[in-house]
Parts: sequence; structure tokens; C-alpha cells
Amino acid sequence: MKKILQSIFFWHSPAQGTFFGLTLAGLTVWLLPSIVFVFWAYGSYGFTWLSAWNDAWPPFLIVFLGVAALLLVYATFLCLRFYGWFCRRKYGLLASWLCLALFAICLVVACFKYGDLGFFVTFCVFFGALFPLMLLPKWWLWLTQACCWGLGLLISDVVLRHLLDPFLPRRLGQEIVNLPYAYISIQKFLHVSGVGWAWLLAAGALFLLLGYLLTALLWARAADLPFRRLFGKGVACLWSIFAVAYVVQLILALLGSQTANQEIAALEKHIGKPLTASALKEWHLSEEQPDPAFWKHIKTLTEDCEPFYEPFSNFYYSGPPDVQPQEAMQQWLQHVQKHEDCLSSLEKLFSESPPAIPQCYGFFDLDISTLSHLPKIRQLNRIASWRIYLALANGDANTAIVTAKMQANINNTLLRNTDLVCGQLWIDCVNTWLKSIERMLESQVLTDEQLHTLADLVKTTVDKMPAMQKRLLYDQAVYALEGFEVIGKGSFFMSQQEQENPYEAVPMRPLRFFAPHLWWYAAMDKAYMARSLQVEHLADISHLDGTCIVPLCSSSWMLVGASKTGQKFHVMNANLLAMQALIKVELHRRTHGTYPEQLENPPTDPFNGEPMRYRHGDCRFKVSSAEWNEKGQQWRIVSQTKVGPGVQVWSVGPDLIDDDEKNLQEPDDKRRSDDIRALMRLKTGEVRIGP
Repeated sequence: MKKILQSIFFWHSPAQGTFFGLTLAGLTVWLLPSIVFVFWAYGSYGFTWLSAWNDAWPPFLIVFLGVAALLLVYATFLCLRFYGWFCRRKYGLLASWLCLALFAICLVVACFKYGDLGFFVTFCVFFGALFPLMLLPKWWLWLTQACCWGLGLLISDVVLRHLLDPFLPRRLGQEIVNLPYAYISIQKFLHVSGVGWAWLLAAGALFLLLGYLLTALLWARAADLPFRRLFGKGVACLWSIFAVAYVVQLILALLGSQTANQEIAALEKHIGKPLTASALKEWHLSEEQPDPAFWKHIKTLTEDCEPFYEPFSNFYYSGPPDVQPQEAMQQWLQHVQKHEDCLSSLEKLFSESPPAIPQCYGFFDLDISTLSHLPKIRQLNRIASWRIYLALANGDANTAIVTAKMQANINNTLLRNTDLVCGQLWIDCVNTWLKSIERMLESQVLTDEQLHTLADLVKTTVDKMPAMQKRLLYDQAVYALEGFEVIGKGSFFMSQQEQENPYEAVPMRPLRFFAPHLWWYAAMDKAYMARSLQVEHLADISHLDGTCIVPLCSSSWMLVGASKTGQKFHVMNANLLAMQALIKVELHRRTHGTYPEQLENPPTDPFNGEPMRYRHGDCRFKVSSAEWNEKGQQWRIVSQTKVGPGVQVWSVGPDLIDDDEKNLQEPDDKRRSDDIRALMRLKTGEVRIGP
């Protein structure tokens, strides 16, 4: 055991031990994280995210940090033992203890004052310059190795800080001795961009290698040993492990890139169009040209037409109530009449189908300012729902149907876009529109012709949905692949201001040979992304369904969001089909005098493929009312769940379970049902609904 310990700690050859420790520390910085990362990416530790996504640290990460700390302590001990041995031999025992005490004090102070970066800088200063200063066989050798270490670490930090800056903006290094702006000036002074970052990092690695070899030469001369004696079996073994790990990871990266290219080619064949932003833009603009001036005018009008000020701000989100006190109705009418001219102008502009909305095409065309008009479209829809409410209160069916047409035209304009944001906004706006249609049916003031007009509007929307879903799939594929191009080229544009004065991040593609494990991971992520998008609709995306057992950053970010949006489109399709059937039911009543016992030619439920459910009788619904809130000095909307007569057509929803019977038996149950209903409540003496 004694011989084993002496061999492990290089008891009889401290110079070889310290060089082994330096090699171990240097290679471990790259070798250990890359090996752990590869095993993690292969799913060897189960499907688990790192602590950045989960507050509870996974066990494998704790083990990794423990092993890294143990190796660091071991390497530090070997180096300190050599310097202590040399200092004791040349300057005496007291001097060696003073040096160790100074190192410990500086390390503790730096940790408390500057954190982990202070620990790292103190370590580098002592082991790269101060401790070698004790050896001093020749000034030029010490100065050269110190300069090599300093330049190598400085260049590496410059690249690393710029590499992480888009993800951790302007944070890294700000706690350390006011140097970050000097680092930025180095990049500007050298005019580094593009592939120049790879050459800069290669120069940093070369300086570190020179510092490594010069330090070995310095130690060899201090210990009176031949230079080659320091390269023992342990050092050779470490470099061999490094070489094997690098080659294996490089092979994985090359194979992964080949797989990714094959999946991208298959996706392009599936969609039938080139997967580039320029092709997406050309294809979309070939159908119709957007009119920025028109939408800028709409935005200005909508800003001037803002009736949702206090005390009516809650009306914006909740929509019109079923029961509204006379006082609230009078106040609201006076409030809305101030904007009558503006509302009339908007109705004229949207009396016909408006031009296309300007949009972005891919990450490199990303401009947040082009999306600024989208909230105004949502606001316009909510204003329109109130306009329908007030028109029905006055028995003005013509104004109500004109406003409903305006809403349909606005929503169908969103349907023509390829942007996923527009798709999500369309879902929100159509929900508002369908609530207005339900209210119009409940009012019983529409003529048969107007009911047919509503039915045609709903049918037009249903017919246009498949085309939009294909557009969204194409757009999502382009965004997904361009996301990798953004990281590869190092271009992050998040606003018009940054486009005019862009901050250039470090491009990942030229650096891929320095980290083949990340190259392989990105290729695997890209391949899974392309494979998952080979579907007919976004709702068909089955993310992490068992075919992939590893956490993939880009896929988890983009595919989950796209899949959820696709599911919302699926729900909206069911909602529109149910509304079509409900309008037919009302037309049947007007023709035959009674509601049908069952639906004729019921629409197919898109979730289970069966006919949609129908009932005329007791239904569970909510009745909302406006109340004055003395504390907040504003009107608020409260709702109660009731069971009363009504007519409804519904889908079983994503869980494929019909919850209608449970809803009737337990009307106060707070669990959320995913049934999708088109409901027309019938007025009674006990249940008061409508304006």
C-alpha cells in the first residue's frame, strides 16, 4: 500500500508529479466535461435536463462535479508539493510555509470577493507566474512562459466571453478587476470576425501549449532533470486518452452531420419547397403583396380608438357580460360613443378582405417592429365583440352582422400569413369571434338570411385552415433550420436597433473542431428536428415519444411550442365544425318550429373520428355579470356556473372522453373539462342572458 501511495503521489520524483498534475488539470478541463456530455447526450443517465432547466441537480451532475473537484485537488497537491520541496531546499522551511500561506489567503479572499472567477484568476496568477518566479534559472524563460500562459488564457477568455454573450449578455467577467472592456477592445483592434475567431482560438491554444512546454522546461532545469524525463508513462497515458476521445467524438460528429443532411433532404422533399427564408419569402409574396402603409394606418386608428380605459379595463380581457346594470351600460355607451367615428372608419376598411400583413421570414429577417401591429389586431377584435354586444342590445342586427364580417375579414387575413405568431393570434381572435356568434344566436334578432351569412363565414374559415397549417409547417421548418444557421454564423438580431448596429457573436461553425462533442450534439438535434417536422400538420408532431431518449435544446424549445400550437388548431377546427352544426340546428328550428332530436349529417369529430355529440335540453354553462368594485374603483366581471336549457354541439376533445354527463351531475366541479362546445343558451325566467 505504501508503494502504491508513493507511486500515486510521485513521492520520489516531485518534478514528474507536478508535470503530471499540470497535464491532468489542463486536459481534464476539456476531456472530462466532453466525455460526461457525450454519455449524457446518449441518455446514459436517463432523460434528465441539467440544473439550468431544473432546480434539483441530477445525481450524475453531482458525481461529475465531485470527480472534477477531486482531480483538481489532486493536481494542485502535486504542484504545491513540488514548489514546497524546491522552496524548502533553496530558501528554507519557513519560506515554503509562508508561500503556501500567502497562496491560501489570496485564494480565500478572491473567492469571497469575486466568486468562482476570482478563484480561477488567483489560481492562474500563482501557478502561471508567482510560483515559477521562485525557480528563476533564467529570466527570459520565466518571462516567456508567463507571457504564453497569460496570452493563452486571455485569448481563450475573450472567445469564451463573446461565445456566451448572446446567452448570458454582458455578464461574464464583470466582477473581475474591470477588464471586460479591455477584452472587447482586443477583438476590435484585431478586427476579428467569422473564421477569424477560429484562428484566434487556435492562437490561444498554441500559446497555452507553449506555456505548457516552457513550464516543463523550467521545472526540469529546477530539478536538474533531462527535459524528456518529465514525459513519463502517466503523461503519455493522459495524452493518449485525450487523442482517442477526440477522434471518437470527431467521428460521431461527422456521422451525425451526414444523418442530419439526409433528414433535411427528406424534409425538403416532404414539403416540396426549398427550406430557406428567401424561398419562403418568394413563395409567400408570389401569392399577394403585403401593404405596410395600410396596416400602419390601422395601427394608428386603433391607438386612437381605445375604449378600455378605467373604469372599464377589465372589460378588455373578460369580454361583454351577460348581465350588466343599467348604470354600467349607460357609462359604457357614453364611453364608446366617443370613438364612433374611429370605429366606423375601421369597419369601412375591413368591409372587404384587407391586404396581407407584413411579416418576417426566418431568423435573419427577424424584426420585432414588424410584429408591433399584432396586439392591435387583437384589440380590434375585442372592440368588435363589444360593438356586436351593444348592437344586439339595441336590436340592430345589421350592425351586428357587419361587425361580424369585419372580424372574419381580419381573422382570415391572419390565416394567410406563414408566421407562427400570427397563427397563435388567429386562434385567440377566432375564439373571440365565436363567442360573439354564440351571443348573436342567443339574441334571436337575426334573420334567416343573416344566419346563412354567418354559416358561410364559418365555412370559409374552416376551408382556409388546412392551407394555413401547411404554411405554418413550412415556416416552422425554415425557422428551425435557420436557427442552427444563426448559431453557426454567430448572428443574433433581436430588434431593428440591433440590426442597424449588430453585435457580432462568435460563430460556432468555425469552432466545431475545438468541440466535436457539441458539433455532434447539434447535428443530432438538427436531425431530430427535421425528422419530427415530416408530418402533415403541426398537431401531428409527437415530440419525445420514445424515439428520442435525450434532451435536445432546440427541439425542446421549438417542437414543443409548434406541437402545442398545432393542437390548438385541432381544437379550433372542432370548435368551428361545432359552430357550423349549431347554426344549422337554429335554421332547422326556424323551418320546422322545433329543435331536431338528432343532427342530420353531423360533422365528424376530428379527435375520435365519430359524429359530434348534440343535445337540446339541460346544459351546463356560465353566466357573467358586471359588478362595481369599490376598492379598485372599476367595473369587474364575475361569473356563476348554472344548469339550464340550451342547445349544444360538442367534441370529446383531446382526451377522447365525453365529460358532458359529469358536468351536469357535478355543476360545481372545479376540474377542467377539455370538451369543445358550441353552445346556445336559451333564455328563461331564472336564467337571464344577453344584453
